[in-house]
Amino acid sequence: MELKVVSFNARYSNGDDGENRFWFRWPFMKETLEQERPDIICFQEMLPEMLILVKRELQDYVLLGVGREADLSGEQPTIAYRRDRFSLMTFETFWLSETPAVPGSRYPDQSPCPRTCACALLKDEISKQVFRVLNTHLDHAGEGARVKGITQITDYVRALGRRNALFADVPAILTGDFNAGPETKEVKHVGEVLGWKDAAEGKGGTYHEFGRCNPPTKIDYVFLSPEFQVKESGRWTQKKDHLWLSDHYPVWAKIEV
Repeated sequence: MELKVVSFNARYSNGDDGENRFWFRWPFMKETLEQERPDIICFQEMLPEMLILVKRELQDYVLLGVGREADLSGEQPTIAYRRDRFSLMTFETFWLSETPAVPGSRYPDQSPCPRTCACALLKDEISKQVFRVLNTHLDHAGEGARVKGITQITDYVRALGRRNALFADVPAILTGDFNAGPETKEVKHVGEVLGWKDAAEGKGGTYHEFGRCNPPTKIDYVFLSPEFQVKESGRWTQKKDHLWLSDHYPVWAKIEV
């Protein structure tokens, strides 16, 4: 099985972004996605009003996600997969908190923003390979909350075998904006506990704040379980006139089992 996957912080629709507000960037984003044709897109910072547009215009993809607030509104990590290639077997969203099944819950030492992880179990109808995709956005303010959040995600992955032994050891991908650099405890934790590798290690920084952060800071990741081999990886750094794709460079990888 060969896949092309991208982790794409889309930057929520913020009026302060001026000419780079989401509504102005979207045609360039769509054009890039149509040219690159990823099999899996893992968006962060998607808002309900943004999703209405994206779902209507990316009709080759199925989009999955749940808003992070108590009423299921607000930002969400969204998993998009090609509808002509994959079948969905299960989907789940859990909150990064001491009560993961309670919408809107969060750790006491984090920002006011709840954080979630989306998890989809997919089957590739070409190869019949089953694999798992997890997508998250860790807290931007609390280092302790980020460590707890990523620990919760790795504990969740390790517990999957007790829940469904049939799919306990399938290949897995973890994407997201970790709001932390490669040298931090929360990022190193994924490799130390699960043995997963960052597909875009050494490819450069990702957060550039619409060009104001130079050099950009590496905070976006595509982690892979050992079953995957990386064929190519990198960042989408292209710009169109005054438009950026986002305030982050999307990180992509072409991988195979």
